Amino acid sequence: MDEASWIQFAYPDTTLDWSGVTEEALLQLVRKHEEPNCAGLALGELRSRKHPAVEELCLLLIHSPHADQWLQASALSTLLSNSPMKGFDVALEILMVCNAPQLTEIIEAANYEYQGDLQERLFQHPLISGLKKRLQEPEMQNLPFADLFVKNFS
Repeated sequence: MDEASWIQFAYPDTTLDWSGVTEEALLQLVRKHEEPNCAGLALGELRSRKHPAVEELCLLLIHSPHADQWLQASALSTLLSNSPMKGFDVALEILMVCNAPQLTEIIEAANYEYQGDLQERLFQHPLISGLKKRLQEPEMQNLPFADLFVKNFS
């Protein structure tokens, strides 16, 4: 049994030092994303190692029909924090079909960047007007940080 298969088999009944997992196993866990929690933890470990494939893996998960909504939200969050403008471009692509956990990540990232150096670029990004429209949907109005987004971007 290879390392990635063993991790998935043993999870969550074993305590794992993710820093000791091989790069190959981490990449396999994310790419196959059979066990969402393992895939998310593996992606986090790759991010902490500043692995060059993190952005590619985030895009894979965000667009995968087989990744669960929480893993997709985690991948989107990672992309938004590693490369905010690229993340906002991807967020715009999925905005009208994304689920509530993904939308929450987008709102939180927009609010965060509102306070920083990207504020001007963010105001000009078409994501903001689309996000305002999406937040008018009744089921989306109670998302965390939605009220702050409306205040920041009104």
